[in-house]
Amino acid sequence: MYAAQKYCAESTPLTRDVRIVFNKAGLQIGRLNNIIARQQAQIDKLQAQVGLSKPHKKRKKVVPEPNQRFATIDNIKAAQALAQLQEAATTSKSGGKAAEKAPAEAAVFEMESMCIEFQLHPVQ
Repeated sequence: MYAAQKYCAESTPLTRDVRIVFNKAGLQIGRLNNIIARQQAQIDKLQAQVGLSKPHKKRKKVVPEPNQRFATIDNIKAAQALAQLQEAATTSKSGGKAAEKAPAEAAVFEMESMCIEFQLHPVQ
């Protein structure tokens, strides 16, 4: 904006009205640049959050036996153990980091704490 104002000033002297217009245009450009910078920062922040919230691995599907109506806890735990072994194999190949293992271990602990097993005994 300053370069345009200087170019116009070289050809003809600027009147007060022209200087006011240049100043207002410069202020508006500054405001818009500020808005763009804030919006870009917010976009970057949200993209980082999306990147963190995406699962980094696919969950192992629990396949129930065809003769059972529901998957049992044993089947679920076996599938989780198999998924852990597969994950350990892939992380050992890539030089697994402790920071990557911690969320998976916490998820397994949380899942085990939510599993409740009821045993019903007949009344005699």
